[in-house]
Parts: sequence; structure tokens; C-alpha cells
Amino acid sequence: QALIKIGTNAAYEALVTACRTTDDELKKHAISEIGKFGARDTVDFAIDGLDGDDADMRQKAAKGVLTNFTETNFDEGDEVRQQALEKISSEINTQPHKEFRDIITESDRVVEKRNAAWLLGQLENIDNETINTLLDALHSDDEYLRKIAAASIWNSDDDMLSRKIQQFLSQTDQETAAYDIA
Repeated sequence: QALIKIGTNAAYEALVTACRTTDDELKKHAISEIGKFGARDTVDFAIDGLDGDDADMRQKAAKGVLTNFTETNFDEGDEVRQQALEKISSEINTQPHKEFRDIITESDRVVEKRNAAWLLGQLENIDNETINTLLDALHSDDEYLRKIAAASIWNSDDDMLSRKIQQFLSQTDQETAAYDIA
């Protein structure tokens, strides 16, 4: 956190070194925070943390990816998101769906939830649990999260989606925004 506050090139290099350390706790924290230095240069570190068996590291890395999204300036936003998606699809051996689902259900930051919902909709092989999480997000008080979650659901298998939507509609009050958007 001090290195981020310092904000110099030397501080950035020290944080890059921390992302490569063998000290797992330091590495997890560095990966989750490095995006504050500038997304285009740091998104790869966060995505690298998504690959592996350490669940805590994967969760910190998922937050790091979203930090990259939120810290980028408007002009670079699309480029950073595309860079992240390409790297996730081509270089990550594990599916990061769970980590981003957890952010939607557990984060206190609406912007993180929105970005996680968007990213889930862009990933291949949307599974049953991901659809359920996105459907649950339709109950959110945040209108934009509801819209992003609804749009993200459409990337799933058509038969599974149809069944899930019908089930959701049968269990949801017709007088709610969640019902309307579903």
C-alpha cells in the first residue's frame, strides 16, 4: 500500500518484484493491488494469479483483474478488458468462474460486482452456478448490475438458459424489476 501511495517508477518495480516473489501472502496482496498503477501494464500479473490451485490466490487475482478494470481511464478501458479476456482464454488452464461469482455475491463494491458480471458473460462455458449467480443479481438494487447480469446470461447454452429463465420467472414476484428484466 505504501508503494502505491509513493507511485514512482521505482515503487512500481518493487511491486512487480513482489508479484513474482515466493512469499505467497505478499504475492497475493501485490497482485490484488498492482492494478492501481495502471491497468494496461499490470493486468497480466493479476490474470497470472488466476491460474493455479491456491484458492486464496485466485480470489485475490480476480479482485486484481477488476481493480485493473476500475482503475483504467475511460479511453483505455475497452483495450484493457479485451487484453484480459484474451489472456484468460488463451493462457489460463482453470476456469475462473467461481472467483468472479464470489465477487458478485460477497463484494461491498457495486462497481466490482458490475465488472464481475460483465466478465462472466464474456467467458466461455458458462455453467449452471454462474447462471444462478447472474439470475440472483437480477434482484439487486443496482439497476446497472441487473442489466449487465441479464446481458451476460445470454452467453450460456440456449436449452439450459431457457429452463433457468422459466424456473426463475415461476419463483419471482411479477411486480419486481427482476421479473421484468428476466
